[in-house]
Amino acid sequence: MSKLRVSAELSLPLAAATQTFAILAMRGAGKSNAAAVLAEEMYDAGLHWVAIDPKGDWWGIRSSADGKSGGLPIPIFGGQHGDVPIEPSAGAYLAELIVAQGLTCVLDLSEFTEGEKIRFMAGSGREDGFAARFYRRKGPEQPPTHLFFEEADDLFPQRVMRDKAKLLHDCSKLLLWGRQRGISGSTITQRSARLHKDVLTQTDTLIAMRTTAPQDRKAVLAWVEHQGLAKTLVDSLPSLGDGDAWLWSPSRLGLMERIHFRRRRTFDSGAAPVIGKHRDRKPATLADVDLAAITAQMAETIERAKAEDPRELRRRIAELERERSAAAADSAAIDAAFERGRKGAVQEFRTELDKAVNTLLLAEGELQATTERLFALRTRLAMKTGIGDARPGAEEDKTTTTTAPVRRPEAPRPAGSGGRKDNRVLPASEGLSTMERRLLTALAQHPEGLTKGQVRLHADYADSGPVSRAFARLNVQGWVEPEGTKLRITGEGRRALGGFDPLPVGLRLQGYLLGPDSKLSGMERALLGAVTGAYPEAIAKGEARKLAGYADSGPVSRAFARLLKYGYVVSDGPSRLRASERLFGGA
Repeated sequence: MSKLRVSAELSLPLAAATQTFAILAMRGAGKSNAAAVLAEEMYDAGLHWVAIDPKGDWWGIRSSADGKSGGLPIPIFGGQHGDVPIEPSAGAYLAELIVAQGLTCVLDLSEFTEGEKIRFMAGSGREDGFAARFYRRKGPEQPPTHLFFEEADDLFPQRVMRDKAKLLHDCSKLLLWGRQRGISGSTITQRSARLHKDVLTQTDTLIAMRTTAPQDRKAVLAWVEHQGLAKTLVDSLPSLGDGDAWLWSPSRLGLMERIHFRRRRTFDSGAAPVIGKHRDRKPATLADVDLAAITAQMAETIERAKAEDPRELRRRIAELERERSAAAADSAAIDAAFERGRKGAVQEFRTELDKAVNTLLLAEGELQATTERLFALRTRLAMKTGIGDARPGAEEDKTTTTTAPVRRPEAPRPAGSGGRKDNRVLPASEGLSTMERRLLTALAQHPEGLTKGQVRLHADYADSGPVSRAFARLNVQGWVEPEGTKLRITGEGRRALGGFDPLPVGLRLQGYLLGPDSKLSGMERALLGAVTGAYPEAIAKGEARKLAGYADSGPVSRAFARLLKYGYVVSDGPSRLRASERLFGGA
């Protein structure tokens, strides 16, 4: 088969399967039938495709139109009619299986809640979902894959809510960046206005069927004008019959034709019931699928993915450590007893050193106070006697050297006095205060160095006297060192800090920042999601604000400023921002 025969009037070349389609129509106009026809033709031509179905309508492709014989022998994962059940956490594993086996299949997400669907497609925290893992594993050396996105406005929303920013980003990469990896797709929706404009305007081929809503026709008009076509054709959309469509592909296929899609030859499991007719939605015969082979392949893929999963490796390492500890219990007990004795001796030494340092600092404070009192007495004496350079109106005596007052340092609070723990004066040998540890942790997580303002921001402290004293102590101890306008942690600082949680890098850092465990506020996550969604292009602040769902305000401006200070976005001209390369694997 060398053509995709979608209607009596038109057959598309096989190369069309490597391009992006948008099938836009109101409910009941035939868009699902058009998508099924494309899928049937691609299957007959030996082309690989995957349908992502949040409604549960694609299972009928396994049976004939009348339900009395087999349809396409492809597996269905999930849903009420699925061959193999799936969990929300299985997105990455299924992507591994589909890519490794070149599997044509349906992913039925209709039984998932909204949150479960997002987790399946976009992952959770540092965990990959289907979209990111499929994009990463798919390579140009493998056969091309065409993805059918049913109800695409749910996966590519124009209005990006906070919980869908990562979902939009990961799914958009498949269509916008996937061409060189052999990834193409069709977006199918009855709400054209809700489909994200970046996805719609980059579509190669538009299939527009009956559309009556003004806002949805306006979205079609935007594509037509973007492609330089005559917008008068849009006026005919409300009058199109069921199955009628305009197929426009000005740049890729060089087509602009009005056609009528043939009826699908598989079971229409998504058709609406007819009043007065009892309709059995379950077809009598399903095409044979080798479920045993698929189950074995899925188990093998899951095991391989687990073997490559850092979390699974850490779990296995932990098990081996426990086994080693159990086998060497006596030795561990001896080591523990020795360690307790060593720690006790070290703690005793630290306690005595702490007392000595605090005593010395108190004495230094008293000496400073005495110096200030003597200076005050000297000044009053000079005022009364007229002797000395403190006399009002007296000219400077260049032969007399005056002693400038020295500011008395704040005396340390003894332990248990009720003072803030962050302000305690501690010797280096005892360890770090909470404030010092948070400042050092921020520097350890950014070995390239940070300004003091960035350190305070990452450590969540405002500019204050205690923070300045903490910076001074870190400098005196040799735990930090200046480098131009930045500070860097030293090797001594790392040893003093001990263990800390490093930040993830690249797309994992992006996922962490946009996820529920992020240190960013909800407003900052939403704005960052809008900016990363435009990458590698820059986006105007006003457009990012609108995509995030916020009106112009002082808090929004401050949120943009904090993202710039964090370094997660960079300025790209007046009022325009671009996501930092470090969120996409760059430096």
